[in-house]
Amino acid sequence: MTTFAIPCIEVIHQLWDYLDGELTPDRAQGIAEHLEACAGCNAVSDFEIAFRDTARKLLGEAPPVPALRDRVVAALRAKGFRNQR
Repeated sequence: MTTFAIPCIEVIHQLWDYLDGELTPDRAQGIAEHLEACAGCNAVSDFEIAFRDTARKLLGEAPPVPALRDRVVAALRAKGFRNQR
């Protein structure tokens, strides 16, 4: 079993912040190293990148709903997700 400096659960919880470039350089480097070594987390990252790119493409085709981000964040928080910066 491989032990990582940053546990998988933390990588997954911070993946969007990592992909959006919102983490400190040290934290981003730790997550990048984890993703290089962990096939499972790398697969999740690849899916999230594809999802994000598709969403951006679709948003480019239609005007965004003004409160969509707030509704999505509220729904995620209701399910137990939280920021971990």
